[in-house]
Amino acid sequence: MNNKMSKSYFNFLIIIILVCSCRRNDTQEIISPSGNYKLIVEVNQSKADPARYACVKFTLHNGKNELLSTYQTGASDAMKWAVDWYPGKDTIILYSSDIGESLSWGIDSNNSFKEIQSTKDIDSLSKIIFQKKYNKLPPI
Repeated sequence: MNNKMSKSYFNFLIIIILVCSCRRNDTQEIISPSGNYKLIVEVNQSKADPARYACVKFTLHNGKNELLSTYQTGASDAMKWAVDWYPGKDTIILYSSDIGESLSWGIDSNNSFKEIQSTKDIDSLSKIIFQKKYNKLPPI
């Protein structure tokens, strides 16, 4: 009986370890509509800045894969999020359940991220991007 309990306990521990060690890998590489940029979207794993740990991070590269810029969005990975380019434009759209709204960025003349005002069109597209990723609309 004791051996059977030990075996069950051991199996339970193995399952817990496996579940806890599995981490969602949401790293994406998305080419801009113009083909001039590659956006790498990942979850920040650096603990150097605790306020930005586990937040969505953008890294922008040119066509030669040279690093141009990075940006910490502040959108937490604890909640669902989705990113894509605005069709036909070099504008990035992020919908974050953590923030509860869409955010958008253009690329300025220095190849840096420049936050731009969201419009109704961007808000609508952000929900479509979210639906494409999760097969459901974001919560209202």
